[in-house]
Amino acid sequence: MYRIIKLADCDYLCIVWRWGNNEPVQAYRLNTVTYGTKSASYLVTKCLQQLLESYRQQYPTAVGKAERGTYVDDVLLGADSEEEAVSSTHKIFQPTKRTMLPQIASIFDPLGLLAPIVIKAKMIMQQLWELKVDWDETPPGELVQNWLVFVQSLSDLNSLQVPRRVIGMRQASRVYLHGFSDASERAMDACLYIRAIGGCGNTSSHLLCAKSKKAPIGNGRTTLPRLELCAAVTLSRLIANVMKANSIHFHEVRAFSDSTVALAWIHGGASRWKTFVANRVAEITTILPAINWHHVDTHSNPADVISRGALPEQSINNSLGWHEPGWIRSLNTDEVTLTCALDATQQRQVKREQRSTAVACLVVYKNQFIDDMLARYYPNLQLLLRITARMLRFSHREQRVSNRLMPQEIENAMEVYIRHVQNQHYQQEINRLERKGEVNRSSSLRQLKPYLDE
Repeated sequence: MYRIIKLADCDYLCIVWRWGNNEPVQAYRLNTVTYGTKSASYLVTKCLQQLLESYRQQYPTAVGKAERGTYVDDVLLGADSEEEAVSSTHKIFQPTKRTMLPQIASIFDPLGLLAPIVIKAKMIMQQLWELKVDWDETPPGELVQNWLVFVQSLSDLNSLQVPRRVIGMRQASRVYLHGFSDASERAMDACLYIRAIGGCGNTSSHLLCAKSKKAPIGNGRTTLPRLELCAAVTLSRLIANVMKANSIHFHEVRAFSDSTVALAWIHGGASRWKTFVANRVAEITTILPAINWHHVDTHSNPADVISRGALPEQSINNSLGWHEPGWIRSLNTDEVTLTCALDATQQRQVKREQRSTAVACLVVYKNQFIDDMLARYYPNLQLLLRITARMLRFSHREQRVSNRLMPQEIENAMEVYIRHVQNQHYQQEINRLERKGEVNRSSSLRQLKPYLDE
């Protein structure tokens, strides 16, 4: 209670601190009441008395009971019926935007395991911003009721048990990393699962981590497909962070989205779209190649649980949120579909983000085999290059001098993939160089002065 009471004059309550022996000493103002100071008890009591006095005319019965039953920050009330007790409690502890925000921030969830629950609270807070409710203003009755139901349901988290061991076996022959993304008009999210297969064919799948964000408000240009694409960006960043923080060698890394429009953008390459889509597709495919992105049905997408938000009891009892869909645990990942057919509305949404110079809606892979190789051996680059170098030997048998791979052969294999990636992402620049020997002034490569190698 002390820390939520803000001080008007902070110059007389300061501390000095420095972060290291060689750092300068700095003075910090304490903006809220600090427990242990002589004036703390008086300030808290006076603040509570003044708050009750402010609502005396609006809630005379509740204020009278609170005055008689309050000691410091504890309130003891009585009533003749359950309905009267609940009504008095709601009137006394009327939530405001100022009191709700620190309660949301106090939910410590660094791995995002409680993402559906946290985003539920953030949605209520976002509605307050949309209604332009002031910090100390009483919110509309429906929002107050939704908030009180949410706060009371937090006690259900006491029964939540999450296994620390995400790989549910001692020795796994193969470990997969599967990610799912989803977005709604209110939220964007991503979640990651670790799937392990043992030597006897036994499998396990557990939620590793998740990330959720509120969707921006007041921006008419932010369509649902764009939000789905932003959710895919969140997922790709989450994958990058997990792979950087873990020493686990993943046999495959795959990502799933239920948005056919967003997947069409991702598989279309960054150079074919307008700035908003192009920048995000470029970031996504830099982290995870487009061949690793697949379509999943909305009802089988565990990220859909997060984007809609859920109360603790709903989240705990939802098996889809804690374990990825059953079909992916039993299905060979080589059999999953990359994209789904687009209907007329979706095709228009795809074309809306297309640059004027583009003439096609869907990308045609010139070398599907190279894409398959990238997907199969990503992110083990050395293994990918050595296998490719062995395969290139069949077309250059006269150059073979020993069974061991030579450095030049590894370089030739690397050049195959460099040329392939350049053709995917810089096709316009390559065409311009072939015609006029230089790229456009608006190209991001202009300062590098690129040229075509023979």
